[in-house]
Amino acid sequence: MSSDEARARRSLVAPVQNPAKGDTLVVIERTDYGQGGRAKESRPHKLLVLATNGQWQPAKSLFEYVQQEVIETCASTIEDEESRNDKLCEVHVEVHGLWGTGLSEEEIKEEINSFLKDRWAVKSVKANEGASLVVVGLASEDAVDKACACQEMGGHVVTIIPTSRDRWEVYCAEDVVPDARDYSDWFDDDGVAEGYGDNGPDTLLSCVTRDFAKCIIERRRTQERSIRTLRVVAQRAHVPIECARHIEAYAALSARDAIPCQRAQLPAFMERLVDKYRELRWDSDLSDAFVSSGFMGSDEIWKGSFGNDYGGEMWTLFPRKLLKQYRRQRSSFGYDEWDEPEPEEDIAWFVERPPGPGWTPEGG
Repeated sequence: MSSDEARARRSLVAPVQNPAKGDTLVVIERTDYGQGGRAKESRPHKLLVLATNGQWQPAKSLFEYVQQEVIETCASTIEDEESRNDKLCEVHVEVHGLWGTGLSEEEIKEEINSFLKDRWAVKSVKANEGASLVVVGLASEDAVDKACACQEMGGHVVTIIPTSRDRWEVYCAEDVVPDARDYSDWFDDDGVAEGYGDNGPDTLLSCVTRDFAKCIIERRRTQERSIRTLRVVAQRAHVPIECARHIEAYAALSARDAIPCQRAQLPAFMERLVDKYRELRWDSDLSDAFVSSGFMGSDEIWKGSFGNDYGGEMWTLFPRKLLKQYRRQRSSFGYDEWDEPEPEEDIAWFVERPPGPGWTPEGG
């Protein structure tokens, strides 16, 4: 299954046929060089989400975009945890006698599986350059006993002995294998250092680190257990289905809107990401961050920045239909501008959103 297919299976986004171009959300990024320097502005960038039909389409709201990105981060975290748990369940052996034979890790795996007559017996193979050390992870103790009876591999005489999973890690820690140490705690699953990303909302979303994602996952699992318990109690008490659904909604247990938060909690969730950004980037040139949201008429607007006392990067998210107004009258979006033409009488002005419900990873 491709990554897009897996993402579509997890998607909560309903397909939209021919969305109105003016309602497409765009992000514009603006770099302020400070001290009288001229600001540089990017071209509009669309926010895209993958619908359940496997087609990419414009996001209808920032909540929809954030929801899908967080779901993907959590899915990656769950897969990573399952992989680590699988490795903890492995039992290991060392294979001696393959020095300079040229056998690849895949060939070693096939040879042992063939000897054991089990295509799934080998879970992992680690071999250094030249194969002077080969550590093989097997699925069971029984497979270890059988593998130790193997005396030939690819036409070469070998000796297989039991070992511990630490054998390879200790070997790598001695820097015998360049760059073989495990740096996974430094990076997210896509290989980008935690807390770093593109400008705008993506930068904040990159602050959903593994530990943060685990809190969201555990929070959601707790909600699902509560939903199941509530439904069982309601069924035994013969509560009508519609009444049970109203209770679920009142208790903020909606399956669709509780990932990673209720829609009304999105401002608080984004504020939490701002706090996380400051924690991760405290020693960088752009160590401070800010986010706010509001409305211009019926249109939702989001703004944010990353910077310091000498300048920084700002981003603004809004429907494309307001692009002309943004370029002509940035002050209507709540920015300080002194060299703009007189505003038109019928334009909408940015009104900041009033405080809403709070949000924390642990609950609430």
